[in-house]
Amino acid sequence: MLDQEKLKELIVEWLTLKKAYNIDVIDVAQKSSFADYLIICSGSGEPHLKAIAEDVLEKSREHSVHLLGKEGVGSNTWILIDFGTIILHIFDEKTREKFNLEDLWKHKKIIDIEENNYDQE
Repeated sequence: MLDQEKLKELIVEWLTLKKAYNIDVIDVAQKSSFADYLIICSGSGEPHLKAIAEDVLEKSREHSVHLLGKEGVGSNTWILIDFGTIILHIFDEKTREKFNLEDLWKHKKIIDIEENNYDQE
């Protein structure tokens, strides 16, 4: 079973491999009762969003990651995947700008993935 930190790293790795972009990891542990991290990323359109989501879901099954739920997998604008302590949001650009989750959590620590070195296994 993966610990939370390793799962966070793997999700970011999976997103990167599927060419998701503008990936933000937001630490909400101290101010949220529903999650410790929000991971937010963008895709270039409906096929890309679906490909990202399907890949993350497939890889999470391969790693026996417990999934609490998923919403919008048939959507072309916003897909949410709930891993319990980590919630992944996959947006198209327009919807991401509209809901601007980063601004809602701007007083929280945002982890810049460019500063972290995730192992590529």
